[in-house]
Amino acid sequence: MLSPRVAAVASPKSSTLARNSRTNGDSNVDSRALTAPLPPSLHTRTASGPSLARSAPSVRSGTSGRAPTSPQAALPSHPPALPAPLAHRLFFPHLPPSAPLPPILAPTSTSATSTREFDDFNAEIYDFLAFSVRAFVLPWWTPLSHGDRDLPAHIAHISTHLIRALDRRARAADLPALLLRDVPVLITQHFRDFRHARAKLSTAYLTGAPTSTVGESDSAGGLADVFHRLQPHVALGPDGSISPTYMRQVVEHIMRACLPPEDWASEPERAIVREIIVGPVLGNVLPKLAQPWFLHQIALTLLGRPREGSLPRPPLPTRKSRSALSLQTLIVLLLTTLQTFSTFCLAAIALFHHLRHLVATVPAHAPVPAIIRPSIELVSEVLDCRSRAAAGALVSSVQVGTGFMSPFLDRLLPHLLSTRALTAPVLTHMLRTAKNVLYPGGYPGPPPVDPTPEEQLILREQLEVRIMELFPRFLAPLLTGPTLAARQRTIDGALDPLSSRACNAHLVVLLLDRILLTVFPEMGVGGPPDGWWEPSQAQGQGQTPTDEKADGSGFEDGGVGVGGYEVASSNEGDPLGASVRSGRELG
Repeated sequence: MLSPRVAAVASPKSSTLARNSRTNGDSNVDSRALTAPLPPSLHTRTASGPSLARSAPSVRSGTSGRAPTSPQAALPSHPPALPAPLAHRLFFPHLPPSAPLPPILAPTSTSATSTREFDDFNAEIYDFLAFSVRAFVLPWWTPLSHGDRDLPAHIAHISTHLIRALDRRARAADLPALLLRDVPVLITQHFRDFRHARAKLSTAYLTGAPTSTVGESDSAGGLADVFHRLQPHVALGPDGSISPTYMRQVVEHIMRACLPPEDWASEPERAIVREIIVGPVLGNVLPKLAQPWFLHQIALTLLGRPREGSLPRPPLPTRKSRSALSLQTLIVLLLTTLQTFSTFCLAAIALFHHLRHLVATVPAHAPVPAIIRPSIELVSEVLDCRSRAAAGALVSSVQVGTGFMSPFLDRLLPHLLSTRALTAPVLTHMLRTAKNVLYPGGYPGPPPVDPTPEEQLILREQLEVRIMELFPRFLAPLLTGPTLAARQRTIDGALDPLSSRACNAHLVVLLLDRILLTVFPEMGVGGPPDGWWEPSQAQGQGQTPTDEKADGSGFEDGGVGVGGYEVASSNEGDPLGASVRSGRELG
């Protein structure tokens, strides 16, 4: 006889469930089992102890143990949320973590760059700003403010204004003329003045020089003093030292032109921003750019390291065997000539079709006059082609050929520069590289150790070998010399004008002046050129010429130029004199 407790469990419903389980198999479970009455003991355990799913036997017939748990029930209903990016937490703590950040820059209606590419560029800008604030602002701001995050958000606000103002001015400036005409002219003048200064070292030109004596042919001080007389600059001393007062004035003018009026009126804010830029940035970056070994390192990074065992050696003398001219030799020579001629014809046809397509795609905008000649003059001056007859004749022939194609090249080169080089993907890659170098792992890395004199010499030798590798075999004898020794002398002479830190400082400052005068033409002594519209004349200091769009980009395509500025070409008549004078006008 069953006890009352067992009889309660073995109810008719339970018997029906068992019969159904045996009839339908182990895989089918009757839903009435979930509503079967429970014994009092199980009711008590359910209310005060573990759940029934963990203590009751399995409802499957023929099996016992714990009830199976499905994978969906084991996983949490909501996966853990990923932490917001650093820029989100520092600059926009009030936004939800999944909300996108406000765009700093956006493509214009005439831009070929997609919105996705600009989103990547904006993300890199935010990352760079966030890493900079965390490394240089939060260490001293957090103890003073006791966790207040208003300053990082304000820094993001000011940086956005500066970046947008610089972008509008850069779009309005004549960047193709700057990069393809003015920069080659300044580098060419640097090479000429360096060689003139070296030629005057052993002359009476040095009489009365405070840092050198007559006959001091290898003295860095004497060379720097003579070079400084050829290129005097108010921001530089004879030893190549850069004046911090000059740099402070430059930063002051940039902030006055770009900052909103309320931010410009705050003198403590201006002083903090100015000293941050002048100290770590200009105080460390510009002197580093003037170091010869740093320039060699940059060139090796761009050109690549030389191949192992690629140092050219003179061929061993061999005896030429004189053999009679046979019919087989004539056939081989004839077939080789036909193959070379057919290859040349196919290449000419492909080049013609490519140029035809290129001519059809180049827009018919205003050309930049005389844009190819400075680059040819730069190559001629760097390799000293005028001192060799073959190289001089080759340069003259190239100048004549490009002279006939000048109307087309003056439109083609700016088009290639704007569509291939000055694009959002290229700028994103450059900014990402700078971020990884300056902030490896998100924090400032240890300062790199300057190479020893022996390592600097190795860098220069590697660069010389790499440059010799880049010259095609049929052009190397014409441009650099007929023999291996002549080629080595030519490459060594091409790197000599960049071997003085004091002289390189003049080139760095002149290039900085040229860039500033292109983006901020009002910084020159004579003011902005004709046709340049300064926004502060009509809307106050720091105001933009057009109202910002709803997306915050602030880009407008008006009738006078991008963003309301009118693009005006400057220094068309005398780019060399204007570029050299530009380094003496600023300040």
